[in-house]
Amino acid sequence: MRIHQSGLTLIELIVVMVIVAILAVVAIPSYLNSVQKSRRTDAKTALTASAQAMERWFTQSNTYANVSVGGNGVYSVSDNGYYTISFGAGGATNTNASGYQLIATPTGPQAADPCGAFTLDQADNRGAATTGCW
Repeated sequence: MRIHQSGLTLIELIVVMVIVAILAVVAIPSYLNSVQKSRRTDAKTALTASAQAMERWFTQSNTYANVSVGGNGVYSVSDNGYYTISFGAGGATNTNASGYQLIATPTGPQAADPCGAFTLDQADNRGAATTGCW
């Protein structure tokens, strides 16, 4: 009498591995894109809070000048550390008395984000390297 053995054949195992590999190829980039998109709120929050601090400074001193990153409520790094905040063309202090531009530059794992740096100025003009990011 013959005993029936159960188990997987090599062909079945290879088919399962191919299916898992195809799912991984599709799912991993989608997941990474979703993670980058969720981290963008870190930049938007830091820019918005820093802009509010700049407006408070303007209300108190009637100028936007002489505010440094990291002082007077202006963020130097976003809450989760994915973006660094600077003024204008990368400056640490705003020298323009009538306006400002805040820039959130992605760092670390967020540096590969296609949206790139986010900007926000005194007129609430919002920008990014790619349209549709704000």
